[in-house]
Amino acid sequence: MRIQTNGIEVECRVEGRGRTVVLVHGLGSTLSTWEGVAQSLSSSYQVVRFDLRGSGRSDVPDGPYDLETWVDDIDGILAELDVETAHFVGHSLGSIISMRYALEHPDAVSSLSLAAAGPGMPEEKVSEAQTVVDAIESDGMEAHADTEVEESLSPHTRETRPELAGLYRDLILNNDPDGYVASMRGLMNADLRGDLADVPVPTLLIAAENDVVTPPVASFIISDRIPDSEVTVLQHAGHMAQLETPAELARSVHDFIANQ
Repeated sequence: MRIQTNGIEVECRVEGRGRTVVLVHGLGSTLSTWEGVAQSLSSSYQVVRFDLRGSGRSDVPDGPYDLETWVDDIDGILAELDVETAHFVGHSLGSIISMRYALEHPDAVSSLSLAAAGPGMPEEKVSEAQTVVDAIESDGMEAHADTEVEESLSPHTRETRPELAGLYRDLILNNDPDGYVASMRGLMNADLRGDLADVPVPTLLIAAENDVVTPPVASFIISDRIPDSEVTVLQHAGHMAQLETPAELARSVHDFIANQ
């Protein structure tokens, strides 16, 4: 379905019944990357997922984007769906957006489950990100697709499931370059390091043992700063654990939510 929010239209999908779980994807992804997780969770919950602005089938307005804009987009989506409270599940950039949403709307968030989470891009990575932006602006998504696949999927996945690696490469190539660059600039400017102690809800940090983009240590650092939090580590997965091990990720989220 299409939903109008914050001056744009976004692509949204709602499945299942029960308490609401909101899935927020990361940079370069779409709601489709949550497919396996959504199938698992929708047997027990109402699952809401959508393409962020600039991604998938949602509108691609001029950028750069920022956390406040993404938060306002989500606020409009949930208002349109009459959702007052929800459990949020974020991945990478989606984890940062979910944390910011909880900070700004604490009564609307029951819990956070954050996969491949970081509080912001490390300073030493910003120049690397700028190089990626320059390459994409010059040569399109083809300039980044192979690197994205190598960094985001674990060696185990690339070796044993080449079809998944191919599908993920196609997903990256299908990004609108302007939307990807606008989103990356938003990620480069996002920083919640000073706000972690104020995250007001129970939080599960979901790390993946082979994640080289956001290594597991980042989850433990965040957990040390968020008052009510815990960490779980998924095996045989890299940065895109929701694609590589969706059943395991969904099980971790379900077990966590069930105790809230």
